Amino acid sequence: MTRAITAVILGAALWLSAAVFAPVSAAADSGWLAALPSWPALAAACAAAAMLVWWRPPSSLFALLPLVAVLLPWTPGVDAGLIFAGPLVLLIWVAVLVLGWGGALAPAVTRCGCATSANRATVAAFLIALASTSLIAWRVAPMIPGGDEPHYLIITQSLIKDGDLRIENNHAQKDYAAYAAGDLHPQYLVRGKNGEIYPVHAPGLPALVAPAFAAAGYAGAVVFLLVVMALASALVWRIAWIATGDFGAAWFGWAAVAASCTWAFQSFLVFPDALGGAALACGLWLVLRLDRGDVPRPFAIGAVGAALAMLPWLHTRFSVLAAGLGLMIVLRLFPRGIRSLGVFLAAPIVAAIAWLAMFQVIYGTPNPIAQWGGTSDSRLAWIPGGLAGLLFDQQFGLLPYAPVLVAGVIGLAVSPRAGEPRHAHALAWRASTRLQLTLLLVVTYIAASASYAMWWAGLSVPARLITVLLPVLAPGAAVAWQRARNPALRAALAAALAWTIFATATLAFAERGLFAWNIRQHKAGLWFEWVAPLIDWTGGLPAFFRADDALGRESLPLPEFYTVTAIWLVTIAAAVAAGVLLARVLATAAPRHARVAAGAVTITALALALPVATVLSLRAQGADGSAPSRAQVAFLSRLAEGDALLIDLAARRAIARDTAVTSLRVALPPVAGREAERSLGSVPAGTFTLTGEPGGAPGAVIIGRAPQPIATLADAPLQFRLPVAVNALTVRGAEGRALSLQPVSAPTRLAQQKALRALRYGNVTVYFIDDRAYAEPDAFWIGGARYANVVLQADPGVQSAVLEIVNAPVGNRVSVVGAAEPFDRELQPRETALVPVAFDERGVARLQIESAGGFIPADADPQNQDRRFLGVYVRVLTR
Repeated sequence: MTRAITAVILGAALWLSAAVFAPVSAAADSGWLAALPSWPALAAACAAAAMLVWWRPPSSLFALLPLVAVLLPWTPGVDAGLIFAGPLVLLIWVAVLVLGWGGALAPAVTRCGCATSANRATVAAFLIALASTSLIAWRVAPMIPGGDEPHYLIITQSLIKDGDLRIENNHAQKDYAAYAAGDLHPQYLVRGKNGEIYPVHAPGLPALVAPAFAAAGYAGAVVFLLVVMALASALVWRIAWIATGDFGAAWFGWAAVAASCTWAFQSFLVFPDALGGAALACGLWLVLRLDRGDVPRPFAIGAVGAALAMLPWLHTRFSVLAAGLGLMIVLRLFPRGIRSLGVFLAAPIVAAIAWLAMFQVIYGTPNPIAQWGGTSDSRLAWIPGGLAGLLFDQQFGLLPYAPVLVAGVIGLAVSPRAGEPRHAHALAWRASTRLQLTLLLVVTYIAASASYAMWWAGLSVPARLITVLLPVLAPGAAVAWQRARNPALRAALAAALAWTIFATATLAFAERGLFAWNIRQHKAGLWFEWVAPLIDWTGGLPAFFRADDALGRESLPLPEFYTVTAIWLVTIAAAVAAGVLLARVLATAAPRHARVAAGAVTITALALALPVATVLSLRAQGADGSAPSRAQVAFLSRLAEGDALLIDLAARRAIARDTAVTSLRVALPPVAGREAERSLGSVPAGTFTLTGEPGGAPGAVIIGRAPQPIATLADAPLQFRLPVAVNALTVRGAEGRALSLQPVSAPTRLAQQKALRALRYGNVTVYFIDDRAYAEPDAFWIGGARYANVVLQADPGVQSAVLEIVNAPVGNRVSVVGAAEPFDRELQPRETALVPVAFDERGVARLQIESAGGFIPADADPQNQDRRFLGVYVRVLTR
């Protein structure tokens, strides 16, 4: 009976987890609708749960306690509970499975040797890091290289082709065309004393990746960085193990760093921060080895010296790290003799002299900030705001995405557990070492980074400037795990690690990395908008750039930023404290299940802390956190996926699909400014009516990133039909007018893919499903040696159309699938072919157009600046 009840609870909770909610309208007293999977889906969920329970019942029924979070979206009056009506509910299920069935995995972990052999564990850390970061790099490939990466790569090309750092000619020759679209202008502030343009970026990283780039281009540089950073990750595991001598603690410390999105993403980006972290890990390894009483071979000592000597060449701000860590090593080597000290200092002394000489030769002064005009764009007054932003900002902060690194900070203040294990490893994390690391590395570097005007580093993944310091937090996190004897504290640390892994994985795989790169103008974390789609969660999270003038330079963050940050810190700390107290009670009341119960209580308390902190933060700012339009569009998308059980929550009854759809009215509040935009995000296929308040300015309906609208809204309601789901529907203009979007009929799901953009060509609207076609105002290009999927939608009365295909100025083979007649032909240079297209009864035609060859316009015409590889030019002609 217990197993049956457990299976029903698990199955029902799984079914409820898949629900989507939406208000009927934007009115405060509007009722809510819920969409659940069908009854057969409930039966399937219960059957799957029954199989799991039959195979192995949960270690304790306390493991099911976190499922309380699944009920929060169904609780009347708790709108903040909608946080768990989205991807975030996956973390709740991970907690339940680990608490109830995690013990089944322990024997397998023990047998693999990763908990008994330090050498095997080090190799495993390398392989896991290499595999995971390679997978992330492949997944986010459409987003890279970006930001300043092309500027580092152009320096690499200058070193390879010209053997110098003068980059003006490389930009003029467009050497960057292979990896960067558009025009790339040199980044510099002052010219050299010879009048030449030298890069503002340091040459260390370009020099290191130059051999790999010369061998395999940009891909070779990425592979080189992946391998080096996987080795650095293995060294991070070794550091954590040396500090504690505890395998479990070492794996936790390693995962805290390696699983953070900051470290994982920087492992393949062409920025100096990750390589700086690798060099720092080398120095920290030597410090801990010397503290333990070991003296590595001279070659290893010299290699560490060379790694630290590289730091200033990677970035000027790393010089404080090289000096601080070098001083720590010198103090430890000095008593051991002049030979070891000389071996260590040889490379740093030569590198330092060469580094200063470089500035003297180029700029006529040895000043390391000469490339910035001799003045640093930093102020001491910016340190509090910059530090708070680096740690807590929802776009660029470290801890919102990797809260487990709090354990690393805690570990800097505590010693390894005395007496366990009983060997010399525990002596490696001394109080003097922790104090030196904190003062010489963490405090000085954080102050330098936080005082910098652009502490967020522009278009960037979270906390890029802190990447170099992360190896210091690995032994700290390991010690924090080792010292956390209370099962509730262990559960809190495990929850923080789970959040960190979840954030990194979803940042990489959701929309191919789109949410990992933020810009301050958006003011909200893209990932937090995605993870809680039915509520304006970003309004209740710390946001440095909430105000329009919060630039991080002349202005500091608003007081609300500090208030919201304090609310979150206090609420989470209270949840952990409650878990610890309840764990002590449960240890007496239910000793057999005390460990699982403590973990379940703590996880549940942390889950409940999320909506509580959100509500408190929203009220502190005078906001309500509602996002009715976002929830309604998500509801429509769910209806388009197939049969669903629809419930009117106010009336507590099931309703018909058409009734639910036609009762929805998506409200778009008025905005000011002629360039104002209101976006609905992803919208499913279907017919919609867009209505605006009469008497105002017209508005343009735009699909995705298209430069032109597909329709114009005037005073009369506008009805339009989407033949496919679109990635984003935006209304531009119509300033000062309140708008509403209402579905005319139930939406449909015709294909898995969504249109990225749409343009009108005469009486036909073309929806572009992928990025392999280039839409232009009069026609579109198909990329060379590529195929593209498009959907054509004809206006009423148009029965057929013709594609006029103009070939590139090269021989080419072109095929069109889905046309009225099959087309697959060899075309001569600049030859034109006509391909008839027939529409179905809905006026829709799906086509796949492939071009086997192509050309680069800039190569064919020196006056042309277009570096795209293009195949055929396609015009749409209607009959």
